[in-house]
Amino acid sequence: RRVHGGNQFKFVTMASILVSCVLLLFFTCFLGTAADPLDDKMYLSFADKPCIENLSRNGKIGCQSVDASVSGPIVVLSSLDDLTLAEIHKPTEPSIWAINSTIISKAVLNRVISIGQTAGIILLNYGAPSSGFSPASASPLSEFGLHPSTPYTWNPQGADPSILSSAYPFPVISIGADDAAAFLTRLNGKLSTDYPRQVVEMRYDMFGVSNGSVCLLGQTCDPVGGQSVWGSFNPVSPSKPTILLSVPLDSTALFHDMAIGAQAEMAGVAALLAVAETFSRQPRETIGALSSQIIFAFFNAEAWGYSGSRRFVSDLVNFTCSQEGSSIPDSCANPPIYSTSFKNISFDQIKAIIELRNIGQLDGSGSLYMHCEDSEESHALRAKLLSYSALGPVPLHKASGHNGLPPSSLTSFLRQNSTLPAIQISNHNSAFINKFYHSEWDDATNVDVAKICDISTALARWVWSLASADPIPTLSADCDLIKKLMNCLVADMSCDLFAQAVGYTASANPSHYVGVWRPVAVGDFSSRQSLQSAIFNSGSDTANLVFSLLANYTAVTRQSANGCSNCEKDEICIANSQCVTSHTFFHDALSPSIKFDFDKLTYLVEEDPSQPLYTESRWGTSIGSRMFLQEDPSTVQAVFASGLAVFFVCAATGLAVYWKFGKHLKQF
Repeated sequence: RRVHGGNQFKFVTMASILVSCVLLLFFTCFLGTAADPLDDKMYLSFADKPCIENLSRNGKIGCQSVDASVSGPIVVLSSLDDLTLAEIHKPTEPSIWAINSTIISKAVLNRVISIGQTAGIILLNYGAPSSGFSPASASPLSEFGLHPSTPYTWNPQGADPSILSSAYPFPVISIGADDAAAFLTRLNGKLSTDYPRQVVEMRYDMFGVSNGSVCLLGQTCDPVGGQSVWGSFNPVSPSKPTILLSVPLDSTALFHDMAIGAQAEMAGVAALLAVAETFSRQPRETIGALSSQIIFAFFNAEAWGYSGSRRFVSDLVNFTCSQEGSSIPDSCANPPIYSTSFKNISFDQIKAIIELRNIGQLDGSGSLYMHCEDSEESHALRAKLLSYSALGPVPLHKASGHNGLPPSSLTSFLRQNSTLPAIQISNHNSAFINKFYHSEWDDATNVDVAKICDISTALARWVWSLASADPIPTLSADCDLIKKLMNCLVADMSCDLFAQAVGYTASANPSHYVGVWRPVAVGDFSSRQSLQSAIFNSGSDTANLVFSLLANYTAVTRQSANGCSNCEKDEICIANSQCVTSHTFFHDALSPSIKFDFDKLTYLVEEDPSQPLYTESRWGTSIGSRMFLQEDPSTVQAVFASGLAVFFVCAATGLAVYWKFGKHLKQF
């Protein structure tokens, strides 16, 4: 009796599956004993800090992969001798260069690139070069200064064109000492030509195209920016003389996640907050009776063409509200703005603008220096401050030479009115003493917290003397507060002070890269507190901390600490527990050239070359790097051939089974 063909097919299929399963079981068991879990044995991933792509009005800057993924063998440069050897015996294929951070410089980077086989760069962060390192220009932001055609070398560690202003068509990352040690251990000193060899795959495909204007319109990037913070103890009066105290609120570095700016910027932030806290201990009536009103300004996005202060000044002069906010006093729904109180600041009433920068360390003489433009008004302000110098614990001197202003937010104001009395106070005379300006090593080891406290005390006394002809009260900064502030800002943002002031816990690793600006529709909110929460969610931890502390120090009235659910429409919330009336405000910090159309949800860009324009490229969700073992191509070919052989054996076995059993089955 003959079985049906369908039954024969089932039998043969079952036999083939049985053979395949036996083979699969064998290889699965073999691989299971060889690697468990497989990924951990195959790949070493890094907690890396990438250099990302930004775009300016003129084109791209920063780093990106030309392809979605690049990989290559590893060349380790532990010393300059290794680099010299690599120049003699050049790699024969695109490679990943692993450079010890202690030898990094613009010259080293240029030498590596000139070899011509660069697929990517890994900076093994074992610490700073002993001689210093700054990826910034020798004349930082001179193109946005008052004398762009005659730049002055303020930053002797810098070079032009700077690393920060260059475009690199390959990924660059930094890994910490622990990851670097694991990396070198896995490499085990083997040459990149010896198989099997370790290779690194880097995935940093950036989507930004052409330049800042084009990518904004094409929605492949976002504007660099955030929120500035400013405030005063009382409502600003347009008819009262004004003293404006300012500091930059952001920093930058080649690796944005490591932009700490301890000496360059954060020391000034801590000092100015401490001055506000020092004044807050005086009776409010006494502060109100001062002959000049004092405004505290923390300008964000200053590392990007002074975007924050440029925007603030542009709005002072040009802003017009076409639709007021219906629920929040002094807000504007169109164009949206947190508060229009800034319009009460009159250029005609500005008695002094004083900026703090680079004050985290003092030079050998322990002095501070005043820099200004060559104007009668600024010289007069400088003379007044010199006359008050003895009031503070830090000597104050006139900077030598006629070099004008170092990098400074003051330029934004002086471009509008060159007769404004404007002084920058810094720790350097004719050139930066900061050896790590705008690098990842301008960190907690690069500041003297005790000196910052002395500077805060001195500034408080000098400013009070400017604001009043009466004898100054006893004014001394709270050194314990400054220690806590500097710990938060340059060491651990998850500090208790942050959680107490802001009401949530921040990521521990500080970074003061401004990030990207996010539009907030002011007209959609019914209270200042709900608007504040939206800005907190879209802004930076740095701005949120400064806003919360300044609002607290300048607060006029307080409700009991019973949560913020019952705040009045014009009150703000401090630490999720107190409703506060304070004249402290956010202000958009992004290029004046950029507008946002809330109806069409698109950006509008004005082509004004005199204004900064910076954006940050968007990227995919799978960026990262990993290290793995690569077999000799001949071995890979042999494995492939073996696979084919197994396939043909399986096929032959199946056919043999079919012919053998098929004949027997036909007998039935």
